[in-house]
Amino acid sequence: LEEERDRGSPLGDFDFTPLHRCQHLHQRLGQSAAFCLHYGEQRLLQLNSDLEQFKPSKGDFRGQYEALFTKIVGFFAIECQVGATAEGLAPPERIARLWSTASEFLSTRLQNWVADGPSLVELQAVAFDVALRCDAVRQYVRDISDLENVLRNVCLKKMKYLLVEKVHKDIESLCEADAESGFSPVTVADLQTWESEVLEVGLLAPGT
Repeated sequence: LEEERDRGSPLGDFDFTPLHRCQHLHQRLGQSAAFCLHYGEQRLLQLNSDLEQFKPSKGDFRGQYEALFTKIVGFFAIECQVGATAEGLAPPERIARLWSTASEFLSTRLQNWVADGPSLVELQAVAFDVALRCDAVRQYVRDISDLENVLRNVCLKKMKYLLVEKVHKDIESLCEADAESGFSPVTVADLQTWESEVLEVGLLAPGT
């Protein structure tokens, strides 16, 4: 546990002693398998409850999503610590199944939100938050490819689109401002004409 704290674990002073004592008691009573099953069922219920409570209000997706992801990081920090200190309670394959459920939920909600059309500023902030929490949860789960794919193939692509759109709008605004000030834009049909027009106003053509 001390090693986990040194790595900046979200567990803080979380005390696993009661769980270990309870497991030991059930082992002495010959009910170890039943206790392991009960523990797994209860942790699945807890995870599903956390996911079901995620109902962000309009305009507050970032805050709600950040809170949920932080809670999930803590959930898997606990599971990995239990798996390392309480034999049979949290085997790697069960943690992997739980993470699959959480990862699918997080990925789907993030992808749906991006499809709803957030602003560039909102998208950049959320993507940055998600990347940070992916780094945190990577300590406890093996595969974060679903979230990485959404970041790469959905969030970044949307950001590029919004950035290009912003540039286009900025150019339009500049052209409108030039037109209002009486500046006559140069219209050219080909590269040669463009170079000659640029040279005529005293600027250098590309490559010269």
